[in-house]
Amino acid sequence: MKMASFLIIVILFISGCAKKPDSVVINNLSSSKKIQILGPSTRYINDVLEVSIDIQNLSQNSYDDIKYRFKWYDQEKYEVGENLSIWKPLFLEPLESKKITILAPTPKAERFKFYIKERVYRNGVKRIDSNSMRGDHLYYGAEELHLFTEKMVSGMLSSEIFDGKVVIDIGDIKNKTDEYIDTKSITDSIKTIIIKSNRARFIDSSKRATINSELEYQNSSKYIDKSSSKKIGKQIAPNYILDGSIVSIKQKNDYLYKITLQLHNLETGTVDWIEQKEVRKVNSR
Repeated sequence: MKMASFLIIVILFISGCAKKPDSVVINNLSSSKKIQILGPSTRYINDVLEVSIDIQNLSQNSYDDIKYRFKWYDQEKYEVGENLSIWKPLFLEPLESKKITILAPTPKAERFKFYIKERVYRNGVKRIDSNSMRGDHLYYGAEELHLFTEKMVSGMLSSEIFDGKVVIDIGDIKNKTDEYIDTKSITDSIKTIIIKSNRARFIDSSKRATINSELEYQNSSKYIDKSSSKKIGKQIAPNYILDGSIVSIKQKNDYLYKITLQLHNLETGTVDWIEQKEVRKVNSR
């Protein structure tokens, strides 16, 4: 009995000594926005700091003019990971709650600051659609990418199709507009959201030739320790292929962008999920 009590005391002492990172929340939102910021809550995953902050829209209004970022600091208060300290847009529907969860860029990060503020727009350009987005140019940009990938893929992963065992091959996002759009950034964002969801896995078929060549080398080369060679015939086949397209319809000061994503069932040949999003951008001048 005494030994059990001693163990409990030791466990409580160790828990009490766990390192707690210093944090600062810098809220520069105007008082007209009824937004509540809860947290931050923190934990360490393999010695890397993870931060979660809950954002709640307490009003009946949609907010599309908010952005946030994190800054990270080491124990001596020197900034680390400066190139990752970028502003990101935040879209809130009426009474919507969102959890922002992020891993520090390095195990050296033991302090952080969270900034949130309203975006400033220029040139009289705005987006108008069901999401009431606004912007400072007429062309497709990073904010549309954020909207398309986060909302569409998150909606897809909430489907009953996914159980954590589904494997997806990410196909091409075809750019059918007459302007340059970095579709690789779109697929990279989709892959990141899928991995973080724990609802599905993905393969990259564009790397298949490279992977197969390495497997053949490992299994045929006299220079490779065969006990460490990866076995041929163990690759997992995908259940689905996810692909899509982006189209635009343009008038003088009125641009409409539409992105479509669809999920093809490889076994049945059916399209088991499809979604579209539109952003219309109008120059109000």
